[in-house]
Amino acid sequence: MTLRRWAAGAGILVLTGAIGACGNADPDTDAASASTPASGVESPTTSPPGATPSATPGGSEATDDKLLSGTRRITIVRTEGFESGLSLLDGGNLAEVDDDSGRQVFVPTPLDGGTFQIKAYQSGGTGSPVCWQVTDAQPAKIEGATCAADEQKQQLNINKAEGAEGLYYIGHGSATLQHSSTEGLVVVDSGDAAVRHTFRFNDTGAAPEQG
Repeated sequence: MTLRRWAAGAGILVLTGAIGACGNADPDTDAASASTPASGVESPTTSPPGATPSATPGGSEATDDKLLSGTRRITIVRTEGFESGLSLLDGGNLAEVDDDSGRQVFVPTPLDGGTFQIKAYQSGGTGSPVCWQVTDAQPAKIEGATCAADEQKQQLNINKAEGAEGLYYIGHGSATLQHSSTEGLVVVDSGDAAVRHTFRFNDTGAAPEQG
């Protein structure tokens, strides 16, 4: 509390009484209260560039690692395209949809060498999976294929976005999964300086038991 010096004698008396009433205040506590935001509210300045702040503060590295363990099924949403989810369309490529079409249940499964297969299941995690595979098209896209761990085109990179729980980059070799306004989801090598799209992995339960 800031106190102004009063010149008049009567003002000094009033001031003295005010000081007595506030003598038990802790200035350190007051300062902390003024500088600390409300519980659960994260300052925008602490969010990583290009990332959406997590809805669940206090996430841990272990929580994120579990999503890449092959034991959890997830849905995937591009951070900048939150109104649509990723779907591996039947007989088509990976796309963003706002309905229940295609395969929208995914299980990132670790492989030797630090890469991953991404297995795609029907709604609820039913049926046999198909795996994401990079096409030879230009630009390259993701299509569904019979799962084969030794197929190099199914060996994908998944890297956590620094400082953001549940957000990841997906790629293949030096290329990354991007969104093109004309081509949709593509796998392109856009250079180290380019902005790379992140994808949110949403845990929806235990992975199916089948392979």
